Amino acid sequence: MTDAELSPPILPCLLGSDDVADLVRLTQEVARTSGVDGRPRFHPDPEGINGEVLGPLLRGQMGHGLDQPGWRRVWGYCLEGKLVAQIELRGATVRTGLHRAYLGMSIDPVLQGRGVGRKLLSHIIDWARDNGLAWIDLGVFSENAPAIRLYESLGFQRTGSLEDVFRLPGGVVDDIRMSLDLRSSETASSRQPA
Repeated sequence: MTDAELSPPILPCLLGSDDVADLVRLTQEVARTSGVDGRPRFHPDPEGINGEVLGPLLRGQMGHGLDQPGWRRVWGYCLEGKLVAQIELRGATVRTGLHRAYLGMSIDPVLQGRGVGRKLLSHIIDWARDNGLAWIDLGVFSENAPAIRLYESLGFQRTGSLEDVFRLPGGVVDDIRMSLDLRSSETASSRQPA
């Protein structure tokens, strides 16, 4: 199933404080699939997501302006009335870093590999550039080859790695750091899939 076959089409919508409960539910559900049934590991502590802590944090950060440290914007994709994918950008916690944003994404495993992530990423790359951000940064587990390929196909470059970031059952996990320089004139939507 590709983007063209999904119904409704993938049209990311900006989420607000009324959507926080659905956002927490999706994050918990997707995190529980990390490393299960042959999937790559992508979350360090699936059982550690606490909705009572995360919910108020999200509500507060989603209300910050882009000129305020700690801002957060979250977009979602709904299928049959259920939030099934989200992508977020988080601003730096200090004013001098507000030209950069950190990326996070959760996609229902049923939809992974079907173009949802690419569509969401392309949308937020364009949004970030339109809103004057200079960089998007992310961390991805070194064993998550599908995600790394997706990020690289959209122009993200490896900027380094951190060894032994998380100690999970079955071994340690390294984290690859990647960044996208938004100062170029090329838009995400002009990139062709690899």
